[in-house]
Amino acid sequence: FFFDADSCETGTETFYDAIRDMADGSLEKSRLNQPTKATPLPWKQVLSIGFTLLINHFSILVVFPLLPFMVSDFFPEVPKEQLGYRVGYLASTFFLGQLLASYVWGWASDRMGRRPILLLGLLGTSVSVILFGVSTSYSYALTMRFLWGFLNANVAVCKAYLSDILDHSNKGMGFSMFGFQAALGRLLGPSVGGLLSHPTEKFPALLRYIPLLQRFPYLLPCIVAAVLGLTALVCTYLFLPEVPRRESPQAVDDEEASCVMDNVQDRAVAAHDRRPSSGRLSSMLRNRGVLVTSFLFSLLGFAHIGFEEIFPLWLLTDPSHGGFNFHEGMIGALIGITGPVQLLTQFMVVPWVVTKVSYKAGFQLAMAMFGVAIALAPLASLANHSKYTNMPILAGGLVYMAVNIPAEAAYTYVFVLVNDAVDGPMCGRANGISQTMVSFVRMIGPAMWGSLFAWSDSQTLDFPIDFRFTFLLISATALSAAAFAESLPSHIGAKSSA
Repeated sequence: FFFDADSCETGTETFYDAIRDMADGSLEKSRLNQPTKATPLPWKQVLSIGFTLLINHFSILVVFPLLPFMVSDFFPEVPKEQLGYRVGYLASTFFLGQLLASYVWGWASDRMGRRPILLLGLLGTSVSVILFGVSTSYSYALTMRFLWGFLNANVAVCKAYLSDILDHSNKGMGFSMFGFQAALGRLLGPSVGGLLSHPTEKFPALLRYIPLLQRFPYLLPCIVAAVLGLTALVCTYLFLPEVPRRESPQAVDDEEASCVMDNVQDRAVAAHDRRPSSGRLSSMLRNRGVLVTSFLFSLLGFAHIGFEEIFPLWLLTDPSHGGFNFHEGMIGALIGITGPVQLLTQFMVVPWVVTKVSYKAGFQLAMAMFGVAIALAPLASLANHSKYTNMPILAGGLVYMAVNIPAEAAYTYVFVLVNDAVDGPMCGRANGISQTMVSFVRMIGPAMWGSLFAWSDSQTLDFPIDFRFTFLLISATALSAAAFAESLPSHIGAKSSA
């Protein structure tokens, strides 16, 4: 073969095709010869990553039940039904920070290694959560939430690390760690947040020993999160080895060769269905697999953050507005008690599903169940008319499980899809791109969903333009993700072999 370096065009054959044919030949051959049994999990690394994820989810979720009450303290004159606007903005700033930093952290993990970036992320989380806990004004809380998101590099880098150490036969079990730790975080975080907020009112003896807690009523749960974060930092430093860096078989450093590959990829339709030829941002953003998987992750994140945002607001509102009038302790306990069921499903059901169907089909099934569950969720308010006093709590718990179990399963499947879209040395950047996209929708999501819920809850119109309107829109988002997954390239998300 030969090529004209000035025009970046080839003659009878391109440099790109030669490299791609050789690489694809070996890669496809290895995929066709998948092992009949799953490769044993490297449990030491998986558990270390799992602990990091647990602390990350715990620190985020420990403050979620508190946000409406913190904002209510900042604005005591605002009715409960109108808190959604300001609560949404406070939640959104965290994801604004992630939006600006996610790709940088992913790129840095590809260049510098996963381990040092994880250590920085854990340190940033621990410091930021303490600073958030001493908030005395709404503007200060907004600033600290932004800093918290900017310094939080944990999730994207954890996904890249797992992709480095797992193969296709054990990714289902390995990536289920995300859902497992999210469920465990939900079991512990909201419960601790609800129990330890305003501690001097619940435990008056603390006022004698730690008077600071009266001035900062939300500091104690943040201190717990920070201590756990520092513990995870030490464990990561001691027990998590760095993954040996690998060179991509498609990586070519020569500028002329790179120009040839990019030129041919632009002109060849089939190239969009392949993995990106280089780790350059322009190459990855033109790749269909990277874009589709990142968009699916974004739709899931947009729908799920909507549910997480409106669920406590819904429970907080008066029964006359379709809510339950729960207090913060009840909300935290309700969210926490659903955790054990989610733990079981993540380790028993989620990996099993992808031994029967592909990861794509598993994602579609989970998103369809998510969409149906949240559309039916408002029916739980009928429990307020029951003669059994515990029925509203039971109904709220069932809603939370019915929505979050398929949502967490969908996260597991979409994480595998994102990492399937690229070769190993590019996983950090691919996860950085997907995390950036999902951070954008999570940034606008809480403010949008919270404001929409506050608006719809204040309306006197009939169904569907009442408090149920927001639930229906979130459901439509989830169902659209299930449908859009059909556009995935065929090489992404094959069925697990075990």
